[in-house]
Amino acid sequence: MVYLKEFEYSPDSSMDEIQRWPYGTNWPVVYIMHNDRDAYVGETLDAVRRTEQHQMETQLDGMRKICLISGSRFNKSVILDLEAFLIQYMQVDGKYHLLNGTNGIQKSDYYDKEEYEEDFSYIWRELIEMQIARNPLEAISNKDSFKYSPYKTLTGEQMDGLVEIFRAIAQNISEPDPVHSTILVEGEAGTGKTILAIYLVVFINQIIHKSFADQYLELDDIRKSAEIQSYMKKIKDLHKIGFVVPMQSLRTTVKDVFKEVQGLSEDMILSPREVGKDIHHVGKYDLLIVDESHRLHRRKSLAQYPNFDAISSSLNLGKDATELDWILKRSKMQILFYDPSQSVRPSDISREDFYNKTHFHLATAKPIKLKSQLRCLGGNDYINYVRDVLHCRAGLGKKHFQNYDLEFFDDIEAMSDKIKGLDRREKLCRLVAGYGWKWISKNEKDPEHPKDYDIHIGDSHFIWNSTYTDWINSPNSLNEIGCIHTVQGYDLNYCGVIFGPEIEYDFGHHSIVIYKDHYFDSLGKAGTDEKGLKEYILNIYVTLMTRGIKGTYVYACNPGMQRYLKYYFSMDDEEKRRV
Repeated sequence: MVYLKEFEYSPDSSMDEIQRWPYGTNWPVVYIMHNDRDAYVGETLDAVRRTEQHQMETQLDGMRKICLISGSRFNKSVILDLEAFLIQYMQVDGKYHLLNGTNGIQKSDYYDKEEYEEDFSYIWRELIEMQIARNPLEAISNKDSFKYSPYKTLTGEQMDGLVEIFRAIAQNISEPDPVHSTILVEGEAGTGKTILAIYLVVFINQIIHKSFADQYLELDDIRKSAEIQSYMKKIKDLHKIGFVVPMQSLRTTVKDVFKEVQGLSEDMILSPREVGKDIHHVGKYDLLIVDESHRLHRRKSLAQYPNFDAISSSLNLGKDATELDWILKRSKMQILFYDPSQSVRPSDISREDFYNKTHFHLATAKPIKLKSQLRCLGGNDYINYVRDVLHCRAGLGKKHFQNYDLEFFDDIEAMSDKIKGLDRREKLCRLVAGYGWKWISKNEKDPEHPKDYDIHIGDSHFIWNSTYTDWINSPNSLNEIGCIHTVQGYDLNYCGVIFGPEIEYDFGHHSIVIYKDHYFDSLGKAGTDEKGLKEYILNIYVTLMTRGIKGTYVYACNPGMQRYLKYYFSMDDEEKRRV
C-alpha cells in the first residue's frame, strides 16, 4: 500500500500530525515541501526529525506545505529511486520552481524494481489530483527539457566517467603549469554524451557557487563517493566555465533548459564563435565543456570565411586554424565530447586533425568511453547492424530485434500515414531524409500552403523543414521532412527515414554509390572528393537511422536501394512469428 499525505509546514501545527502518521518516524520517506511557487524534494528515514531540521534552515523559509510519501514495502533503495524520479519529472512539469541541486542522482537496480515503478506512476497520478503536479508522465517524457534535464539519472558507466573527469580536473588544478589539459569523452549516438555534458556543467557550477558543505553525492560505492568529494575540494576553486554547443538548433534547446534551472544562465551556453570573440569579456576560461565536438568547424566549405579568419587572426592563429584551436587557446582546460561517425559536412573538423590537435593535450591516458546505448531500445546490436548494412559488410546476416520496430515500406504514403498515426498516440514521430532534393520552399511565407513543394516521390509531395531551430516541436513539422541539421542530437519516438535519389546500391559491385549531382547540400559537398562525400552521406543516414527510440521505418527512392534495404529491414510473416 502506498500512502501520500499533505501537512501544513509549521512548527505549531505539523509535528504532532506527522508523528501520528504511519510512516512519520523510523521509516524511509520521500517528502515534497512547497509554497505557491517553489518546491523542494528530499528523502529521510525520520520525517519528524528532518522536518524539524528544515524549519531551522533559512533557505527553505516560506514553505507552506509538506507532502510525505511512503509505503509498507518501501525500503531505502526504493526511496532514493523515487526521490530521483520526482526531481526529474517535477523539474520539467513546471508546476513549481524546483530548488534541488543535481547531486546524488544515480541509476541503480534493486529487487522488484519494475513493480515499484508502477507505484511511481500511481504516485504521480495522485500528485496531479492533489495539484502538486499537472502534466501526465507521458507528456513530460516527450519534452526536450526532460531529455536534456540536468536532473537526469546517471548510469554507472556515466558515473565512472564523472569520476575520471573529476580526477583529471583536480590533477590539472594541482599542477602550476599543466600541459595535459584536454579530457576526451567518446561515444556513439545515443550513449548519453549530452546528458553527461549538461550534468557536468550544472554540477561544477554548483560546486563553484555553493559552499563545499552543501555538496554531496549519495553513491552505493562509498569509496567512489569519497574520491569525488576529495576532487570537489579543488574544483570549487574554478571560476570561469562555459558550455560550448556548436549546433544552433541544439544550442537553442539547451538554453531553454538552462532558463528553468536554478542558478544557471543561458549565457553559459556558447557557440564556438562566441568563445573566439570573447563576447562576455571573461578573458581565458578555466574550463570549457564542448558537446558534439565533431561539429566544430575547420576552414573549409564555410558560408563566411572573413568572419572565421578575423577570429583566428585575433587569437594569433594562422589561416589553417579550426574552432578547436580557438577553444584550446581560450581555455586552460577542456572536456570534449566526440563521435567522428557523426561528422556530416566537409566544414566539420576532420578526424585526423581532431586527434592530432588533442593528442599532446590529453589529461587522461586514453579517452573516456561511453558504450551503453541509452536512446534506442534496439540497443548496440541495432546500431551496429545499421552501420554494417550501410557499409555493406561482407558476410552480414539478416537480423531482427524483439524490442524494436524496424520496418521497410514500399509506399511512401503508407509510411507517412504510419508516422502520423503513431504521433497521435506517442507524439514525437517524424519523417526525415537525406539531402537529395533542392530546398525550394525556404523563402515561402506559409509552410502549410507552399507555392512549390521540395520533395516529389511518385504522386506524393512534401516540403523540407520550415525552420532549423527546434524543428521537431514546430507547428507544421509533422507535415514536413526534416534534414540532418534539424534532428542531429535529438530523440524521436518513431522515425521514418527516406533514402533519397542521391544514394543507390550497385549489385554488380556489391557497394553503395553516391550521385553527387543529386545531392543538394551545397556546403555539404563543396571541396570534397567522391570518397569523402560518400563518407559524409553514410554518416548522415546512420545518424538518421538512430534517432528513433522505439522504432525506425525506411523507404528508398532508387530501385537498387529499395531491393537492398528491403532484405535487411523487413520481415515476412514467418519471421514475424519467430520474433
